[in-house]
Parts: sequence; C-alpha cells; structure tokens
Amino acid sequence: MKRKYKPTGCAKFMLFLVIFIPIAFFGAHLIQGKDWRDTISDITGSEWKVESSDDKSRGKPAVDNEVKNLENIIKAKDREIEDLKRRIEELEGN
Repeated sequence: MKRKYKPTGCAKFMLFLVIFIPIAFFGAHLIQGKDWRDTISDITGSEWKVESSDDKSRGKPAVDNEVKNLENIIKAKDREIEDLKRRIEELEGN
C-alpha cells in the first residue's frame, strides 16, 4: 500500500491564503458598502467599471453641488480681491 499524500505546513498555509484572502477582500468591501470592481480596476489600471443607474443619479447631484460650492468660493475670492485693491488705492492716494 502506498502512503497517502500528507500536505506540509507550507502547503496548508498557501491553501488557506488562497481561500481566505478573497473572502476577506469581498467581505470588507461588502461591509464598507464599496464596489469591489472600482478597487480592482484601480489596482490593475483597467477600465471595466459597470455603472448602474443608481451610481449615475448619486454622482450627478454631488458634482453639481461641488461646482456650485467652487463657484461661490471663486466669487467670494473675487470680492475680497476687489476690496483689497480699493484699500490699496485709498492708502496710496493718501
């Protein structure tokens, strides 16, 4: 009778990692509420992201709000620049 194959400790560990790492990866993304495809495409550099209608509707208002906020910031900075220019003219004139 031939002896059964007995895996070494290293082989057991490698098998554990092959099974555990994907489970941990997908579990962590599921808990965080992230899309695992985004992370994989960032790592690999490939573009195979599939956008659902929920992603499109969620992203557009956020972008619109960001644009409005940036426009408000630019307007505030422009007003501040004009005020500072007037103050400089007043101080140079006196």
